[in-house]
Amino acid sequence: MQDMSEELKSKVKKYLRGEGADLKNLRDKKLKGQLAFKEELYGRSAKVAAKVEKWLMPSEGGYLEVDGIEKSWRIKQEAIAQEVGLLSAKNVYDIVFPDLGPYTLDFTPSGRFMAVAGRKGHLAVVDTKNLRLIKEFQVLH
Repeated sequence: MQDMSEELKSKVKKYLRGEGADLKNLRDKKLKGQLAFKEELYGRSAKVAAKVEKWLMPSEGGYLEVDGIEKSWRIKQEAIAQEVGLLSAKNVYDIVFPDLGPYTLDFTPSGRFMAVAGRKGHLAVVDTKNLRLIKEFQVLH
């Protein structure tokens, strides 16, 4: 761990299983060897997990990537729900907006609130935790 950057050291610490076992006082050589091997394995696993954290835990939201000439707007929410994990699949909502669209959506960084803007001037803010409408405006008349 001497040649690692400070950032990588802090990430490795996050994946370690606490402080390593104190092997100095052990008299059983076989047990001491087995525990030393396990501790080294845990350390290497934590280092690898820290290095690939950007792939395992992305910091930005996902997106649809389509193949060839396929159009992303043709993909139905039901098809997405079948392909994602169980926790993501339970977050499928059917929201019906007035005929003032098409609509553009954006979320706060925490994901708690959603801003909705229709092409014909309909603006709304929705609480995504309970799908309650916070505020609604019609800016074009």
